[in-house]
Amino acid sequence: MLIEYLMPLKIRCPHCQKVLRAEDDTLGEERRCPACSQTFTVPLPQRVAEERAAVEVGVACPRCAKRLAPGATLCRHCATDLATGRRATLAQRWRLLSIQTRLMLGGAALLLIMAVPVIIQTALTSRRQARSEPTAAATKPAPLVPIEPIVARLFADDAGAQAAADELAAVGPRAAPALAAAMKERLAQAATRPARLTGVSLAIEVLARMGPQAGSDAIVALEACDSVPSLRQSALEARGAAKDERVAAELERVWIDRQQRRIFLERLERLTGSDAARLAQRAARESCERATRALRPLVLDDSLTALDAVVAAYWEAAGWLGNDQGEAFAMAVFELARPPLSVASASGMTFGDESRAELQSARRSLVRVAERAPAATRAAAGLILLVAAPQQKSARERIVQSLIGLLPDCPPADQQRVAWAVVRLSGRSFGDIGAATSLSHVRHEDVRAVLRWAESSGLAKPGPLRSGARSYPPPLRLERRIVPSRRLLEADLLAQLQDWTTLDAALTRWHSERLGFTPRLVELLDPRQRDPNPPALTAAMTLSPESDDPRVRRMLELWADATDQPAWVAALAKTALAAGDFRRGSRDVAWPDGLQLDLQMLAEGRPGYDHFARAVVAGGEAMIKRLKADTSLPIELRRQLLSAVEHDVRRREFGNP
Repeated sequence: MLIEYLMPLKIRCPHCQKVLRAEDDTLGEERRCPACSQTFTVPLPQRVAEERAAVEVGVACPRCAKRLAPGATLCRHCATDLATGRRATLAQRWRLLSIQTRLMLGGAALLLIMAVPVIIQTALTSRRQARSEPTAAATKPAPLVPIEPIVARLFADDAGAQAAADELAAVGPRAAPALAAAMKERLAQAATRPARLTGVSLAIEVLARMGPQAGSDAIVALEACDSVPSLRQSALEARGAAKDERVAAELERVWIDRQQRRIFLERLERLTGSDAARLAQRAARESCERATRALRPLVLDDSLTALDAVVAAYWEAAGWLGNDQGEAFAMAVFELARPPLSVASASGMTFGDESRAELQSARRSLVRVAERAPAATRAAAGLILLVAAPQQKSARERIVQSLIGLLPDCPPADQQRVAWAVVRLSGRSFGDIGAATSLSHVRHEDVRAVLRWAESSGLAKPGPLRSGARSYPPPLRLERRIVPSRRLLEADLLAQLQDWTTLDAALTRWHSERLGFTPRLVELLDPRQRDPNPPALTAAMTLSPESDDPRVRRMLELWADATDQPAWVAALAKTALAAGDFRRGSRDVAWPDGLQLDLQMLAEGRPGYDHFARAVVAGGEAMIKRLKADTSLPIELRRQLLSAVEHDVRRREFGNP
């Protein structure tokens, strides 16, 4: 029989002599003194010891040899099952714990789980700050360089003038007053006697690089250059970079004229492929880039209306040769509205984050134009957003709603433009007009159909039209159209690009005929397609590295970020982007890091290794060397890609084997 004891026992710690109270279940067990933290065995009263010995002898753990209370089944020291000699399972040990212990362990685990994201975010933030903050050596103020000797060397008209200009540009806005004073002095000398103006030209370039920080003295000196024909254009661009509001209108006209020339020469180069057209197109593009840098500070200032005037020129540009449905001009306006360097770069963002911040800034600028400008300009802003930022659906819906309210009171020409814009922005058809209808074919009844749709859908309650049907100009009619043989061949090959079975042969013929990246391929690459054809999209991405059109690069960036498409779409888009960068001589390309492809899909050829290899070969020898030196790809994927690349290189050199 087991003996129960009702009275606790008072004992004394053998180490510190502290009087303690021992309960019945601790008799004969090891305990820790709460006063001195020393371990001792609770003594048994003589009577209790004799009764226990007579009833049942205590057991010892077979693993740790600790003495246990009679009737124990598990060792409380090492969790050993006394019957089997094995350690108890985790579930058995967990059941042995008290409720308080379980709550404490659960709370600690919850705190750890909550702390992990905080720790990771803190580490990432610290890394970004460390990357963006200058080092101690960089933050140490550099000794002030005397400006006057450098300015004197700049105007000495010798071989050291360019080096002096670079030094002044490195000094920054501090050199602007001295540079402006020297410019005015040299211009005054040139007015009385012949003098070389090489130093003045270099000084204008330096002030243009300083931008708005050049100051008012620089603007006055640049204004004095208007009397010299050879300096007037560069001085005008520098005044725009310095944010002189007085030249905004003239710079807008210059920018529009240069864009018209560039778009025409790009079309001419695509049609002829001649070296002369290619050189002229390259010079026109460089001229447009200079005008963009000059006009951008005025465009980015929301207090000015420079962007409104440029957007309003969209309708003028619609009739330009080579400006397919206004898309080329729309992309140019969108690039103009992008800041040259995002503020996000100062916070340590990656290149992708910085690029997205710049795109968002351009979208916001165009949305502001669509909220404050006249109806035709609002419609143009919406169409530019449709081309350059097709994912901005909510912004387009707001623009459509505002256009409906302004439509009845517009002049007839603007009614045509606004109604045509509503058709394209909403993706609907009204009357006889749809997305493919020409602007000149919009009639009075079509505009009324737009108003009826707006009223029935609850968008607005517009009033009656204030112009009659006879006030609309007659539409243009095309009597005859001549199609060259290369265009006919392109049409045949485009049909073959729509099917996996004929895709490879069509691509090979396309390369052999040197058709290049035509506007029809741009349509196949357009991310606004509701149901893109996979073979056609593959062909467009494979051929896209041959194009220098910024629209093509923007479309590839959208495909690379598309999360609702198969994984191969983003992988092929990133490969095509990298090929374009390699063709332009860039070496700071992360490809093929992070490239993940399904080997079974590649083996089936939909798309296959050959399609990725065509894009790699288009990137040139540098991209092929990068693939050969890479070790991040799986071995089988890298081997198959290299084999396909070698096959494509032989095919291009010796013809289709």
